[in-house]
Amino acid sequence: MQFEPTVVRDFDHVLTEIVKIVGVSNDHARVAACEAALQEEFGTQVTAARSQLHYLDVTHPSANKGTVIERLSRYLKIPLQQIATIGDQLERRANVQTQRTQHRDGLTRARK
Repeated sequence: MQFEPTVVRDFDHVLTEIVKIVGVSNDHARVAACEAALQEEFGTQVTAARSQLHYLDVTHPSANKGTVIERLSRYLKIPLQQIATIGDQLERRANVQTQRTQHRDGLTRARK
């Protein structure tokens, strides 16, 4: 990191303005434990995932490439199957695949 972190007691005063929370530590086991604890505590209300062994990203569950790809597909009228994505993070690729699967399943239900 090139700057000192901003340490806060809680997020109550800024919850409506937060876009992303990033936790950073060289204690990789602790970062993994925090990831699991956040997933357990908040379920589908947030996405908590390690983008690297030492970073824990916490975002809105719709703040991901999968949602962007799905919306672009709809707006630009390009089928999801014709859109390629590039990413270095497994959780982001999983989000894109989940969006594709949800889209495909929705189309299957709509056709029945």
